[in-house]
Amino acid sequence: MMGSDGLVEFCKTGFDNAYEMLLKIGFEEKYIREKLDRNFRFELLVFPIEGNNIVPATWQGAFQILQDAFPDVHQVSVHTMEEISTTPYLDLLQKHSMEPTVPFEVRSNGKSDERYLNYDRFVEKFIKTNTPPTALDVRMLMYYEMGIRDLYAGDGYTKTEKGERGISEYLMRNRPRDQVEHAVIRLKI
Repeated sequence: MMGSDGLVEFCKTGFDNAYEMLLKIGFEEKYIREKLDRNFRFELLVFPIEGNNIVPATWQGAFQILQDAFPDVHQVSVHTMEEISTTPYLDLLQKHSMEPTVPFEVRSNGKSDERYLNYDRFVEKFIKTNTPPTALDVRMLMYYEMGIRDLYAGDGYTKTEKGERGISEYLMRNRPRDQVEHAVIRLKI
């Protein structure tokens, strides 16, 4: 979720070709291509900050959203938070012997892929068995359930695939669209 500086950039760039802007706000090229190949459309939702429990996209903000959305997960994951917030994403994958392509592949496959670590699977695998999750386990839950993907820097700004700092970024707990007052702008890619 971007801040007002991102909306200003969108207005300057124009809504007729939003591809470059999607890259600037942290979408990966392969993700955009995959969605377009599946005939998905991209939309910009504009809504007020007030009343939506929006926090800056820092690691502290991400852990706050995790605690609000999944208090039981947060409770068993506190021991992983320092490692998550200080270890670059690719280094965390490498440390736990996970190929960098796996999370995207699993996300593309969807929840039918048993490796898709959503809340229910996390509870079954760690909470019900009283097994402490690793930092990678918690990071993958955040990846799939909260949308905190590969490029998330945790510094309050988006990051492009080239490593460039983008625009201000915010987080909020996932909610159905009809529960958030908003306006919709359909983007042309």
